[in-house]
Amino acid sequence: MDFESWKLMVVLLAGIPHGAADVQLALGAGKARNAAIIFMIYLSLAILTFYLWAIYPLPLTLLFFGLSAWHFGESDAPRSGTWVKGILGLWHLFLLTIPHPEVWQTAWPAAALFISSASDFLWTGLALVVWLFGISVWRFGLKLPWLVLVLHGVGIFTSFEFHFLLYFLCWHTPQALNFARKSLKKEWVSFFRMLVPLSLLAWLMLAALYHYAPAGHGVWWMFGGVVALTFPHTFLFHRLFSRA
Repeated sequence: MDFESWKLMVVLLAGIPHGAADVQLALGAGKARNAAIIFMIYLSLAILTFYLWAIYPLPLTLLFFGLSAWHFGESDAPRSGTWVKGILGLWHLFLLTIPHPEVWQTAWPAAALFISSASDFLWTGLALVVWLFGISVWRFGLKLPWLVLVLHGVGIFTSFEFHFLLYFLCWHTPQALNFARKSLKKEWVSFFRMLVPLSLLAWLMLAALYHYAPAGHGVWWMFGGVVALTFPHTFLFHRLFSRA
């Protein structure tokens, strides 16, 4: 993996703590009162996802992006309908990829010729059209805060890694952390203390994947670990938003 891939992995790893409250949130959302059982179910789903990803990396990676888009839309518009959440999530995903055609060339080599035939100016212009759609629909329809619109607007003219950092670390992760903190009715200090154990465990698991991966595939296996953790995290938040 090159340096650009490492930068993206750093962003993904920095977002780990926003899922470290999942077990406590599940305890508050369901009838179960045994944290160990919930943790084992959560971990088992993650392990199963990683196993399937190792066998079928492309379908699971595509599903990962689809679930991530849905998760982004649901986080920003929890009270909206299914179609609105889906379109909002796709809007986020398109803005994170359209102005950066190198991402599509890497993820979908078969489309490299088509993508390279269009100029960067065209992709940037298309991204601006999608961004303006967001201002006209999401801002005035859903009251989506200006901050996320500005972050995406700036990101269009930067690298993919920096754009993703702006959105994921400056918008999605703080939103998810605040939602979890309010749901658990905790002060920030005690809330962050609660995040430490599972955050450390997740980082250690990802480090182990990197260490024991075949030579040259460490970052790729770490990405698989992130995919595996995303599945139970996304399903849990869908359950919480559905019940809210």
